[in-house]
Amino acid sequence: MRAACPNRSRSFLLVAAVVVLALLTVGCRPGEPATNLGPSRDAVLAAHQAVQSAATKLRTSDVSFTIDMSVTGWNTWRTHGTGQIMAEPSSSMAVDFPGMPVVPHWLYGGGNLQMILIDQALYVHASALSPEAARSIEAGGAQWQRMDLSHPQARLLGLDTIVGQARQYTPARQLEMLLASADLASVATETTGGIDTTRYEGAVRLRDAVRLPQFDDVAVRWVEEFFRVAQADLAQYVVWLDRDLRVRKVSVTMRSENGDLNMTMELSPPDSSIQILAPPRSAVDDMVMP
Repeated sequence: MRAACPNRSRSFLLVAAVVVLALLTVGCRPGEPATNLGPSRDAVLAAHQAVQSAATKLRTSDVSFTIDMSVTGWNTWRTHGTGQIMAEPSSSMAVDFPGMPVVPHWLYGGGNLQMILIDQALYVHASALSPEAARSIEAGGAQWQRMDLSHPQARLLGLDTIVGQARQYTPARQLEMLLASADLASVATETTGGIDTTRYEGAVRLRDAVRLPQFDDVAVRWVEEFFRVAQADLAQYVVWLDRDLRVRKVSVTMRSENGDLNMTMELSPPDSSIQILAPPRSAVDDMVMP
């Protein structure tokens, strides 16, 4: 199994090198005007540096965001939800994505992705559990099931599966995926939510996203699942960064013969007062590990 890269700076440099190599090897055909090459190498590198900086700031800030996502075609659904992320090393996250199907699992499988992660304590709402598991905890008067991810059996049981799905739909993961774009460039200055921003656009192919060195095997699995939702292999990204290179908005679009995906995330300014709290003890059922 491939391990996550311990040196993120080196990982980002490797990504930049891959982008530069791609640009250098495209070249022009004889007689082909240079305008068909798209953004210049310098423009792409500058855009990557800006997005890389924004991604780094996301990982070190407490962030609240909204997500509006619709999927049509072979698998049709829509969610308008919210999320909160607390900076590492607390590893706390809370997401409430009503209407987003939970990827089937022996324990999970509901129609609403709703969970809270506080360090190694995972709380999953009944609406994200399988029907059998939901009925079991609700019979005892609980609305949430608590699982200890530090328990030796937790990984064997795949209890962190729902966490992997939730992380895929966070702004940080989406920005990291954008670093796989070979045509990422700054295209305009716009006002977003009353804030002056720079608009960046880029296309990301599945085959390039799964090769990003900062993604371990778990992350790669969820990147592949993200593209599978629309049965597509190409995603069009638009990101708005403010003057401090902080993300204000992210838009992702995928089109295929079998489905479409449209997703927009809007971020609040970094807020050190964010608190992610566990559900009331009376509403929680503790999972007994085998």
